[in-house]
Amino acid sequence: MEVQEKTEQEALGTTEQTVQAAPGNEGQASQTAQGAASGDTARGDAAPRGAGQQTYDKAEKIKDDLLNVGGFRFSTTADAKTAEEEYKKMKYIQNRMNPDNPEEILAIYDKMIENGLFVTPVGIDFLMRTREFLIDRAGIDPDRVRPIETGTLFTQRAINEVRAAERPRVTTNLSEEIKEIRHKYVIATACAVISAILVIAMFIIAMTSDTPNMINYKNVLENQYADWEESLEVREQELREKEEALNGQN
Repeated sequence: MEVQEKTEQEALGTTEQTVQAAPGNEGQASQTAQGAASGDTARGDAAPRGAGQQTYDKAEKIKDDLLNVGGFRFSTTADAKTAEEEYKKMKYIQNRMNPDNPEEILAIYDKMIENGLFVTPVGIDFLMRTREFLIDRAGIDPDRVRPIETGTLFTQRAINEVRAAERPRVTTNLSEEIKEIRHKYVIATACAVISAILVIAMFIIAMTSDTPNMINYKNVLENQYADWEESLEVREQELREKEEALNGQN
């Protein structure tokens, strides 16, 4: 800033000296010097703004050149780069197509779709022009010319439909898991009930059986002891009766 002011002052002084050298131009010299200084200042302010605008315009032009491919303007440089590669492939294939051999073009068309060679609008446009050539100009049956697959969801509605279609699959999987858990629970419960029934049946059989075992051995022994005691008493009574009979005879 100080250098600019110094330069303006030097320019102003030089102008005044030059004009004052001519007779009768004292007032005109002052006005001329002031006008020159004002013009220099105005040009000094306008120059940076003009240069900045030019730089911005150049940057925008470079950006447009990077994003514009084959008449399409892409949102990202990555998509634009892919489209540029497809544009080169398109030109290479187009230069080697023989318009007089529609069957060969149809075979190339099928291969391009099968291999997913084109995914951007640049390549899709080439496929569409090739399809129209085969049907409209070469007279190929439209049923033989397969449709072009985009493989892209273009609207939010389509994205929502895909998400909605995927949700039942998750729910179905969860339902199947719940059903499997319930099935296992039912089987485990049934096994437990059957085991309890078998245990109770074993106790009942053991309690009602005449064969001694760990459960009814006390009852069996008591019954046997009672039977033995009763048998002994009967025998003792019989012996007494026999003794009394013998004593009476004597």
